[in-house]
Amino acid sequence: GGGFCSLAAIAAAALIVTSLFRAPRLAATSTDPAVVVRQHIHEIAFSPDGRMLAAGYLGGKTFLWNAVTGHLIATHTDSDQGDVSAVAFSPDGRMLAAVGYSGIYLWSVNTGRLIVTLANPYDILGMESVAISSDGLVAVGNGLGGNYLWNLSTKRRIFTLTDPADATILLAFSPSGGVLAASDGNDIYLWNVTTRHRIVLTVPKRDGVDALAFNPDGRTLATGGADYTSFWDVRTGQRILTMTDPASKGVHAVAFGPDGRTLAVGDSNGRAYMWDTATGRLIATLEDPKSRGVDALAFSSDGRTLATADRNGRT
Repeated sequence: GGGFCSLAAIAAAALIVTSLFRAPRLAATSTDPAVVVRQHIHEIAFSPDGRMLAAGYLGGKTFLWNAVTGHLIATHTDSDQGDVSAVAFSPDGRMLAAVGYSGIYLWSVNTGRLIVTLANPYDILGMESVAISSDGLVAVGNGLGGNYLWNLSTKRRIFTLTDPADATILLAFSPSGGVLAASDGNDIYLWNVTTRHRIVLTVPKRDGVDALAFNPDGRTLATGGADYTSFWDVRTGQRILTMTDPASKGVHAVAFGPDGRTLAVGDSNGRAYMWDTATGRLIATLEDPKSRGVDALAFSSDGRTLATADRNGRT
């Protein structure tokens, strides 16, 4: 219980932030004049303190907003001018990682300066995804199935985990940083970062995998794809619960609330569904009437705000 701070109206062509305290409702939207062409946003991320929101966009652009006032703080442009396929904050919130064709661009949140570029080991394929662990490891996957891990402090690449299917499009670290989940869109590989031991989660071919997220306690992995959202036991690799998307339009994004009791799911119908993780019961449906599909979701650190990004270039 307790009061909820005023809703932020933030934009990438337009940024929508939803209050999850009491009855969910949609905030007002505003338009960013810097964005003319409306294309879908690849990924969004809140800073660890919940005060900033970042979004990866076309043309190598990463937008950073103040999530309290709704003001655009900075626009970062990668040198390769390619799509920004993923964004993530460092655990201390001081750096913002943006994945482009040439590699990972690490930006200073305070100064807005480019700190360093961690180069893509293979120029023939762009990087697809990024994840940053709680202890400062950066993982990036590309279309060749390489999962490259860098030490964020030293900016040095330390080792590579290879996906047997020769493609990695999704990555997620467990909250402790000890396990890295990687998916090629079909199966899921859980890597022990220390021992590099791997277990495989076999997903039914009709489902596919378009989204990954760990529960805050690290014991459960949520996956979304086709018309289903599934929970997996990380220790055993067994699927323990499956929830059917009400609109049967395909699941493209999943995100746990910080307390682990709620899972947000975004689908191609432009809706975000809130599920009770203990019972698998649908709690609420959030609908953007102009959305062509929700591709990314992010909870604020206090769990009271959910940001969504859709294919109309709205977030």
